[in-house]
Amino acid sequence: MLKNIKAKKYISVIGVIIMASLAVGLAVLSYQARQRSLSPKAPESKPDAANPSCYMELVLSTPPLTTITPRPSVTPGPSTTPRPSITPTPTPGGTACINWANNERSANNASDVVKINDTLSSVTLVKTHSGSTTGFYNLESMDSHPVTKVLYAFPTNKRGIYIMDSSGNLSFVANLSPQLPLSAVSFRNSDNSLWGWVKGKGLYKINISTGAMTQVLASTLDSIEGLAWDNSSTFLYLSRTPVNLPKNATYELRRYDPTNNSVIFYAALPRDTDALDFAPSGYLGGHLVGVYATSGRANFYTYNVATKSVVQSYSVLTSYNNLDALAICVNK
Repeated sequence: MLKNIKAKKYISVIGVIIMASLAVGLAVLSYQARQRSLSPKAPESKPDAANPSCYMELVLSTPPLTTITPRPSVTPGPSTTPRPSITPTPTPGGTACINWANNERSANNASDVVKINDTLSSVTLVKTHSGSTTGFYNLESMDSHPVTKVLYAFPTNKRGIYIMDSSGNLSFVANLSPQLPLSAVSFRNSDNSLWGWVKGKGLYKINISTGAMTQVLASTLDSIEGLAWDNSSTFLYLSRTPVNLPKNATYELRRYDPTNNSVIFYAALPRDTDALDFAPSGYLGGHLVGVYATSGRANFYTYNVATKSVVQSYSVLTSYNNLDALAICVNK
C-alpha cells in the first residue's frame, strides 16, 4: 500500500514538472512571436513580393526621380543646311529679253528699227524711218532706262531726245542743248544718268528731261561708235575704229574711269564694232555685247571685259546688218 502511495506521488511530481516545462516553453514561444511581430520582416527572396515597410523606407530615403519626356521620333528628310543658290547658265538668253537695234542705210538716209530675239539668232524689222516718210533718219544711238526700261533714241538729223514705243514710233521729249550730234549713248545704273559721246568733242552727261548737255571730258578721239556702262557702274567702255592717231589696235576697246576722269586704251576688239551694250546679270552672262557687219550678216558677240576675250559669237543672215545702235534686253 505504502509503495503504491509513493509511486503515485512520484508520478504527480513528474507531471507537474512536465506541465511547468510546457508552460515555460509556451511562454518563450509567445514572447518570441511578439518580438517578431514588433520587428520588420526580412525581405522575401521572391522578386514580386510586396513589403510595405521597405517600400516606405525607400520612398522616404530616395530623392524623387526627374520626369523624362520622350523625344519625338525624327523622320529622315532633306538636310537642313541651306544649299547655295545656283544661277543657271544662259543658253544663251532668257525669254524675257527683247533686243533692239537700228540698221543705218546711208545711201538713202533711212533707218530701220529692228528687234533681235533673245538667242541672237534672228533680226526682224519693226519700222523704217526716213526723211521723206517720218522726218527721222540716222538713228545712231539708243539705250533703255535702267528702271523704267523706256527706250530713248537720238536721230542726228533732229538733235533731240525721243522716246521709242513698241511699234518703233518716236515721241519728242526735248531738244539737245547745245544741239550736238551724239554718236553713242549709255545709261549708268547707279544714278540712272545718261551719258553720250560727241565725235571730236568728248564725253557729256545729258538731262533726259530738259536735253541739257554737260561736258564731262574734252577729247578729240575720232570714230567712237559704241558706248556702254558696265553693270556695276564702275567703268564706261567705248568701241573705236581709229582713223587718226593714236592707234593701239585696228579695232579698239577703250575704257573711261570716272575716278580720274580719263579714257585709256583697254583691249583689242575682234572687228569694227559699231554698237555696244551690256547684258543684264542672268542674261548672256552679263557680258558686254557688240555687233559688226559682214556681207549679208549681222555678227553679234559677247565679250568678257575681265579676261579681255570673246565668249561667244552669233552670226545672223540678214539684210539688216549695218547696226549702228544697240539696246540689250528691253522688255517691249
